Amino acid sequence: MFSGYEDFGDLIDSKNILHCNQALVIMLKGIKHSWKQVIGYFFSSGPISGVKLKTIISSTIQKISSINLIPKVIICDQGTNNQQLRKLFGVTINEPWITYENNKIFFMYDTPQLLKSVRNNFKKYDFKHQNEIYSWTDIVAFYNLDKDKVPRLAPKLKEIHIKLPPFSPMRVCLAAQTFSRTVSSAILKLVSNNQLCSKAVYTAKFIKLLDDLFDVFNSASFDECKKPLSENTIHWKLLNEALQFFNELEIKNA
Repeated sequence: MFSGYEDFGDLIDSKNILHCNQALVIMLKGIKHSWKQVIGYFFSSGPISGVKLKTIISSTIQKISSINLIPKVIICDQGTNNQQLRKLFGVTINEPWITYENNKIFFMYDTPQLLKSVRNNFKKYDFKHQNEIYSWTDIVAFYNLDKDKVPRLAPKLKEIHIKLPPFSPMRVCLAAQTFSRTVSSAILKLVSNNQLCSKAVYTAKFIKLLDDLFDVFNSASFDECKKPLSENTIHWKLLNEALQFFNELEIKNA
C-alpha cells in the first residue's frame, strides 16, 4: 500500500506533485563479500522516466565513490525506462559500460528477469539455430509422459510450470526449474527410449545451455559453472559460445 506523494529528494517538483503508486529502491551488494544494503528509495506515480533515473544513478555513483566504494556493475530489469537510461548513458552492446573516475561501470540486465523473459517467449514461439528447432511443445510432451511415473524423472516439474496461471510467470523458481539440467537430462532419457521424438534432443540441449548460463551468473559454489569467474575457469568458453549462439538465434512465427 502507498499513501503519499512523489518524492525524488532534490528532484522533487513542488508545482506538480502526484500521488505515488510505485517505489524505486537503490541497493548496494558486495562482489567479494556477502553483504547488501539499501541506500535509497524514491516514490513515484508510475515508472520513473529514464531522464530522472539517469540523475538518480549519477548522484548515487558520486556519493558511494566519495566514501571509497568502487561501483562495478549496475543491474536492472528490462523496463523501457531502464532501456532509456542505458541509451542516455551511451551504453551499447559493444561497449556496455560507462566510465567514472577512470573506472568502468558495467550495465547488466537482471539474470532472473532474463530467464523469465526467455521462458515467456519460448512458450509462445519456437526458436531456431541453424538446422536445430527448440520447442516448448517438447517440454509439454515430456511432462505428459513423466507426470504419472513412479519415480518421476523430473519431480519438480508440475502443471503450474506448463500452464503458467495468472501471477505465476513472475516466479523465478518456475523458470529455473523448467530450464534445469534435470529436465534436460530427463528429455534425453525419454528420447533414447524412443518415447519422445528425436528432435527433442535439440530442446534438451537448449535447456542445458540456459541452465549453465544461469549458474554462471549466480556463482555460489565450487560446481563447474557456479565457480567464481577467473582467468582459468570454463566460463569464458561458455560465454563466447553463448554469445555467438544468441546472435544467430531466430524466433519462428513471431
